[in-house]
Amino acid sequence: MSDRFLTDEELAEATGSPQKSLQKEVLTLNGIYFIERRDGSVKTTWYHINHPIQRLTPPAGSQPTPGMNFNAIE
Repeated sequence: MSDRFLTDEELAEATGSPQKSLQKEVLTLNGIYFIERRDGSVKTTWYHINHPIQRLTPPAGSQPTPGMNFNAIE
């Protein structure tokens, strides 16, 4: 599996829903990059399914800490 786009059927299987709004929600919660086309359809590649960006971002559902993070300053 490579940079090939998922078919509509594969995307529905991966997200568990044929509804575009639910597909976007599932992909977002799992840190998977996608694009939304003008017609509202969702597109992503197998690469993004296999390499979610959540490794770079906080886990889904975690709330950002308000204010500045002074601990990050060296």
